[in-house]
Amino acid sequence: MSCNTNTQLLDSPTLSSFSSLASEILAQIFGYFKPSSKGELPFKILNLSLVCKGWQAVAEFFLEQNMFEAPFAKMKYEDIRWFLHILQESAKLGVNYRHRVQYVDVNLDTCARETELKEVYFVICNLCSSARGTRIQGSYYHDDSLITSILKRTSTTELQIEKIPAYYIKRFLTKSRILRRLHNLTLSEEMKGMGNYRNDQFLRALGNKAQELRRLELRECISMMGDSFQRCYLKWPKLQYLLLPGCWNLSWEFVCAAVKACPNLREIHLPNRIMDGKGQCCEKAVKNLLEDHGFQPRDGTEWMIWYRDSIDSMG
Repeated sequence: MSCNTNTQLLDSPTLSSFSSLASEILAQIFGYFKPSSKGELPFKILNLSLVCKGWQAVAEFFLEQNMFEAPFAKMKYEDIRWFLHILQESAKLGVNYRHRVQYVDVNLDTCARETELKEVYFVICNLCSSARGTRIQGSYYHDDSLITSILKRTSTTELQIEKIPAYYIKRFLTKSRILRRLHNLTLSEEMKGMGNYRNDQFLRALGNKAQELRRLELRECISMMGDSFQRCYLKWPKLQYLLLPGCWNLSWEFVCAAVKACPNLREIHLPNRIMDGKGQCCEKAVKNLLEDHGFQPRDGTEWMIWYRDSIDSMG
């Protein structure tokens, strides 16, 4: 049989119909491996997708659009190892599921129980280096090498760390290079047993280094005060959202410096109280400052959430 005849057979409607039929049958078979819970990763289908490009094309019909957004968020230990294997094999075959992962979630408490998971997370951070964000949660912050390595191995522009003791914020982040590339940062503190610990050193490092920030959320970070803060301490020319719920130790000086130093600030969420250097509540002064810079309170939020529609240069 000639080469031309082979080409004609490959392009023939009969073979095309057969391929379509084969895909339909394959799709029915894949359907038996769909997970029972919505949003759950279909591990078996992902494994089957690594057989060949045809199977991978069929598998795509079973992969929801947001399935890879934060796949590690609620995974059990054994599932994390399984998914890591899929990511590694897909990278070898050019499928590259790893590039679809948007957020890498690290559970420190699970790492404390499963010591092997520490190395697994290191590999995940390397594989998913293009992920948009890294989210760290749990109460086990005593392993410095784990946190430090995670921050070094990722090129993330979004970082979220939940319930971290204040002194670990200072230890891990004050001198970290990650501050220079962050677009979004969310921190919440665990203050149990911290007494009157102050963390203004980190606040100054953040103000000086994090010049790419668009959104900053500090939740219940009561170790941060910002006493005697000046406008020159804050270099956030791109910051649009400043959220400070529960940071009731933040000073009037810090809020004043932030409003004046951030020309693109669109929205600010204030703690339920702001004190001046003499320990006096300065709600009226804050209100006047925000109104002078074009802000107005959002309906139904009293005076705690302020926004402005137009951005005026503050000079």
